[in-house]
Amino acid sequence: MSWRFPIRGGPPSATANHVLKVARGLALRCNDAVLGFWISTLLTMEPCYGLSSPQQVEGQHVWVEYDEADISEATATEVAAVADDAWDYYVETFAWPAPPEPISVDADFTNDSAFGQCITVECDDGEHVPRCAVFGPAFGAGAHPNTTAHEIGHAFEYGLMGFYVDSLGSWAWWMEGTAEYMAYKLLPVAGTRAVIETYLGNPNWTLHHTFAEFVDGTRVGHMYGTAALAMFIDEYYGGPETVRQTWEWGAAMSGQPIYFGDAIEGIGLDFDTFWPDYLAHISVVDLDVGPELVSAPARFDISALPGSGNAPDAFLPEGLGMTFARFP
Repeated sequence: MSWRFPIRGGPPSATANHVLKVARGLALRCNDAVLGFWISTLLTMEPCYGLSSPQQVEGQHVWVEYDEADISEATATEVAAVADDAWDYYVETFAWPAPPEPISVDADFTNDSAFGQCITVECDDGEHVPRCAVFGPAFGAGAHPNTTAHEIGHAFEYGLMGFYVDSLGSWAWWMEGTAEYMAYKLLPVAGTRAVIETYLGNPNWTLHHTFAEFVDGTRVGHMYGTAALAMFIDEYYGGPETVRQTWEWGAAMSGQPIYFGDAIEGIGLDFDTFWPDYLAHISVVDLDVGPELVSAPARFDISALPGSGNAPDAFLPEGLGMTFARFP
């Protein structure tokens, strides 16, 4: 989940930035053995924006900040392990480029505003480096592993889009859908199926939603539930590589509103073929969640054939929305 809050912490670390620049320069000239040494060194560096919480756990790719008055070291270590697992999985399985510099995840039990957040901080070298957090409600619900993986997914999105506000301005809904899909591939949980239910239960709502609508809260579940669209692309249109390609194409549009049809066309697919194919599949999807899928999608009924019917106004599709009809 992306959110809008000021970050805590001190100024960027000049030493970290200097070492990063030196390492980058050496990486252009070194052999594999020496480069491997420098990469190993970089993984132990602090983020350029520094560390501010009383305690830290150093992972392979991320630092986890916490206050032992609220979070145990064991829990912080668990967050670090999941963050590292997600990082490796997204690089090795999804072939996403990793964030450009070390990042931190703040395990903050006292913040009850959301399950988590991930923003970016502009450092001295001009890089927009992700800074993520997992908040109290996620720990309370036992959802901190999935939330951690979700927020690391956002960090990878920012690695392509840059400044997080630009990414939100382009397609806040696809940010949430993609991050939820990425986290679910690593850690399948019922919560993802629940938000997909919200998406399928309101098929007439537009595909595109802005960050303002995220803040409003009414359609947040629908935005997360567009993970179903990412899952469809993964299964029928080339796997996770194709999902990633939408982001690689979108990177050049960062900060501008992106119409999903343009992204599909931009990666070489025919949207006029793709979207009807998606609608045909999504209308008969079987989530295999049994009693968790408690509400049938909004629909209108045609009671007999031959027959006809008009969908109620509330069911008429918004942009790239769907209307379902049930026949006898």
